[in-house]
Amino acid sequence: MILLLAPCAIVQKAEGNWAIQGAIEPTLYAAPRGSEGTQQVMGLLQIQRNRPENGFFFAAHLQAETLGSQNLNGDLNRIGYHSKESWGEVTVGRIHPWETGVQSVDPSGLPLWNPSYRAWSLHGQTQAQNLGLELGFPNLNAPPESAFRNPILAGWLGAHVWIPEGPSIPIDFSASASPFFLPTIGSQVRFSESQATQIGRFGRSPPNTVQVGDALLPLYYRINSENLIQEVVLQPQFMIQARVRSQNSAEEGWLEKAQWDSHFWISRAPQPDPVADAEGTIRVSESEIAAVAEVTPAFPQRWTFGLSERVRIPTWNVDLHLDMNAALSSSGKNLPPGAQIGLQAQALGLNWYFSYLYRANPSGSTSMGTPTESLFENSLFQAEIRKTFSERWHFSFGSQAHLHENSSLWLASALTYTPIASALRLQLTGDVFAGGIGSYFGEWRANDRVALVASYNWE
Repeated sequence: MILLLAPCAIVQKAEGNWAIQGAIEPTLYAAPRGSEGTQQVMGLLQIQRNRPENGFFFAAHLQAETLGSQNLNGDLNRIGYHSKESWGEVTVGRIHPWETGVQSVDPSGLPLWNPSYRAWSLHGQTQAQNLGLELGFPNLNAPPESAFRNPILAGWLGAHVWIPEGPSIPIDFSASASPFFLPTIGSQVRFSESQATQIGRFGRSPPNTVQVGDALLPLYYRINSENLIQEVVLQPQFMIQARVRSQNSAEEGWLEKAQWDSHFWISRAPQPDPVADAEGTIRVSESEIAAVAEVTPAFPQRWTFGLSERVRIPTWNVDLHLDMNAALSSSGKNLPPGAQIGLQAQALGLNWYFSYLYRANPSGSTSMGTPTESLFENSLFQAEIRKTFSERWHFSFGSQAHLHENSSLWLASALTYTPIASALRLQLTGDVFAGGIGSYFGEWRANDRVALVASYNWE
């Protein structure tokens, strides 16, 4: 099979601190999925204004699918005002608390690559996001040579205060509060009372049949939206963070110049995935007998506690991290204790990273099409190897695998070429999904793909 790809990107000149990125991604999938065919071309436009020491920042994107269902997806990723004072920093707007002074960010105001706070990390899974964005959309916030796409966590529309360590206080401290909860929206899932649920290429389909006695009936859905504003949006959130850093005083040996970093956080916020309270009825018409489920989505509040320990050993080019967290939910469905250990290093001309994540007990799937916590049944292994051949050529290969009874696997690779400094980027990517029926990555088996991403960034 031969697929001819003709990528192009058109951008306009940016002025000042503004940057514009255009990208196009021709893709060939292994099989059709629902109404989506095997060929797709997606275009991306991103506009952002870097976060200054004092002033306004902005980041937004618009994603368009030109074949298949021709969907549009857009989001105001980040917007707000940042003020740097003599005692610390204040940020008001749509950002995530982990992007305040406690954690490092790039000039655009988006978070830098940090293994403890990636979308698929132990901590990242507790935050509001949609993992379909990881699977189906071009890179919004990942190293240009990375095999995996890394969606940003959903922002909080609120206020954030950061106070750095000083002579009298040996810790960094941050407090964040938001009066609203804004759940993320991924690949579309359309519910109907009279026909089967329609899903996009990376949408997750709920059950479409139900067993009633000896009969297998079609299952349709009615969404109860009467109290969505009160029950979903008008839910306050807050997070408190503290960070302690130290420099090892050893003058010789393998611990020479080693750095230790401890980060603790506690938050009260709605869980990322909705809990569906459903009541069913049987409907009889001239053409069929079907079941209709009236679903009332809710996002129960929960307390989440997290701790990250990180050690950098410059002598060995090694970065080791240990993360732990747990949560108590108002619904009684708590998030059991979990831990993740990871190692990032440079050796033999390769940059490599691996981690193993374990959750004490399966938490189960709680979502209506965007399961997050189900990833913790019971463990997740992640590995990635990156090779830089020159300033222009990069190659990476990675895998993510669920290691439990219903195991599944995602293999990803990317070959990146940047011919004109870092402004133009060409990336050939490939993804393979495998696993049994009902497993997370196994659900995307029809989405095995080869894609070419061409992007241009103008600052």
